Amino acid sequence: MVYSQMDSEQKVRALDLLRSGLSQQGYLTAQQIMEVEGILGVLEGEGRRFSRDQEGYWVSVFGSLDASQRERAIFDDVAPENIVTGADLVVNPLEPIGIPGSALSSRQRDLLMAVIDSYVGIMADDIAALRRAAVERGGLDDTWFAWAGPMERGEVAYYRVQGPEFLIEFDNTQEDPNHIHAAYRDFDGDLGRDVLREHVALAH
Repeated sequence: MVYSQMDSEQKVRALDLLRSGLSQQGYLTAQQIMEVEGILGVLEGEGRRFSRDQEGYWVSVFGSLDASQRERAIFDDVAPENIVTGADLVVNPLEPIGIPGSALSSRQRDLLMAVIDSYVGIMADDIAALRRAAVERGGLDDTWFAWAGPMERGEVAYYRVQGPEFLIEFDNTQEDPNHIHAAYRDFDGDLGRDVLREHVALAH
């Protein structure tokens, strides 16, 4: 929901939510950034692609799947004890289970892309560019999201995102749970491949 479309009570709650995840300095910085939008709007004038509006901020709560979509996405009530692909040097696509991107709304597809980018975005720029290109080639229609375990915060949980060229796995099941295993795997050219060993086997 856009902040500008909220009533006064909703705005207070939205700011409380923002405050809960930031330090006092961080919260003040966020408010100052919002206020500067009005000043920039005056300085920059009209004709920009995006208008400057200090209330033109979106408030999004992740977990946007509705009840019927959750039935498709959750494939098991119990999360596995570890990521399914383990530490294998080369991985092949797993069975496509869960809900495909083609069954999601545009907003939900944006959230799915945000999950993917949270992994890709921590890679070196050149590698991240290759990974994003692979996601775009495969398209989100054929990218599947699947969940195992309960939905409550703090419970053991597992999810995976699988596209035609990549697999993301997240598993938080160990030690109460406070120990996460997560991986981004590329089905062709994964950093775990031993390219030299493959060359020797094929050419020598």
